[in-house]
Amino acid sequence: MAPVIRIRTESGEQSLDLDEFEARVRRGELAGHCPVQFAPLTGEEFVRADQLEIFRRLHQPKTLYFARAFNLGRFPRLTAAFIALDVCLYLAMSFWGPIDQDALVDWGAKVAPLIWDLGELWRLVTANLLHETVLHIAFNLFVLFNVGGALENAYRPLDYLLLLCASAMGTTVVSLWALPEAVTAGASGVVYGTFGAAVVFGVKYRDLLPERYRRVLGEATIPTVLAFLYIGFTSTGVDNWAHVGGLGAGTLTALFLKPRLLLERRTTVWSVLARAAPIVGAAAALGFGGLWIGVRGPRLQVVDDDALGLHAQVPRSWIKGTERFGQIAYANGLPGVGRASFSAQAQLQQGTLDEAVEAFVQRVLVPEERSGTLRELIVHPARSAVVGELAARVLEASYSDEGAITRLKAFLIRRGEMVYELVYQWSEGYPAYESVIDRLVGHVRLVEPRAVREARARALLDPSAPTLQALGDTLARLGEAGGALAALEWAVELQPEDGDAQTRLAEVLLAAGRVDDGCRAAEAAVGFHPEASGPLEIMSRCRLAQGDSLGAVRYLRRALQAAPRDERLASKLKALLQ
Repeated sequence: MAPVIRIRTESGEQSLDLDEFEARVRRGELAGHCPVQFAPLTGEEFVRADQLEIFRRLHQPKTLYFARAFNLGRFPRLTAAFIALDVCLYLAMSFWGPIDQDALVDWGAKVAPLIWDLGELWRLVTANLLHETVLHIAFNLFVLFNVGGALENAYRPLDYLLLLCASAMGTTVVSLWALPEAVTAGASGVVYGTFGAAVVFGVKYRDLLPERYRRVLGEATIPTVLAFLYIGFTSTGVDNWAHVGGLGAGTLTALFLKPRLLLERRTTVWSVLARAAPIVGAAAALGFGGLWIGVRGPRLQVVDDDALGLHAQVPRSWIKGTERFGQIAYANGLPGVGRASFSAQAQLQQGTLDEAVEAFVQRVLVPEERSGTLRELIVHPARSAVVGELAARVLEASYSDEGAITRLKAFLIRRGEMVYELVYQWSEGYPAYESVIDRLVGHVRLVEPRAVREARARALLDPSAPTLQALGDTLARLGEAGGALAALEWAVELQPEDGDAQTRLAEVLLAAGRVDDGCRAAEAAVGFHPEASGPLEIMSRCRLAQGDSLGAVRYLRRALQAAPRDERLASKLKALLQ
């Protein structure tokens, strides 16, 4: 293209084509007062460049100022403050003991069950400030000082703070959603967030950046990010979802931010409040959200055990596992500090609930203490409670397990001849779990177990003496006296010579307070089986219920002669003689 524009500068008159003229205007190489002659517009006359529409359209003072004034030489105060806070926390953790998972949990790592169960949403922030090893903190903070420091120079302080907060929240929120079982801590997600922001900044303002900064911002950062992600995904024990969350949040936030050099110098109170609103809003959401979870309680899942006939609920974040105190168990997944759990089992056991409490202590807690598994065991007196509309006794205890104090609440519920043991445990350092557990106890119900349905089905299909006696036994064990009596009476009617059925019928009648009927059934059982220990023992109970202690001793001795190795009969006889 032939030269069409003439300009006069200090070095003399020059002729430019239109493309070159536009390029020099964009680069800020032509001042507004520079004389310009453009024949189609000015004829042969020279005019000031800023009188031409083409110049005014292309000339951007802020852009030119950005290109000339941009530098990363200022000391990044916010970044340094963030680093100092991380270092102080690391030193404090080191002072209090080894930095292991328990320490991270106590100091505020991301722990899904503590967030969802107790409303500790503040962990979404504090998790970004904690580190486990020197290498962990040194690498994260070195990269953050360089990349984050560059961005702090590029953005206004409040905008940069928003970037850090968004990256931190993105880190823990994504980790909470994608990897809830992991205990997560570290500033890695924030580092990835600054990487993402550096890429966005470099790409958006590539044409304005001085050449030396184009080599470290924008596309030049992408290989570094990909390399770090690759290392993370090929390593074990790394929460890569946290990295992805931080990277995404930082990238997205940077799309809406402008460099400080391209913004108006003058700021108003309202503009500052508007920029602070996301940070304040997030803080308020964490605070009120935690309070709401604390008041409402965690979301629950149903636990139905068909074998036990138990309907219960536990927090949705809990998983099925094993516990030392029950045949079914659910826990929040933490192995030590912060752990909470629920376990349940049922025992065939005679006697009062207070005797069941003592048996639980001697059978479960004391052996664990003697073996050294539990230390500093403290057992409090049992008190009355109601669980599932049934009378219960609640036993509270505490013990030390690997240095952590654990609280225990055991609810013992009498259901016929069965005693249900529901055991709830939680770390003493997290007392809010006690109110959660009180809510869980309110959802417990004892329902018909599978054994009853199966026994009833067999009796309906084959109403014989054995199936009816089995049904009666099953119902009696669960305290359903009416159904048990009906089934056992039918079994005796079908096979009156069956001493076992007569004995069981007598036992259920005596338990129901029908002493005379029970004694008649016991006499019939002894008549059919005069040397069997079972009928003789129930006859002893019958005489005792009638106030005939001597007769009770006589029958119990005969029962012991029939079964001389039965320690239970021997202890009963000893107690009766005393």
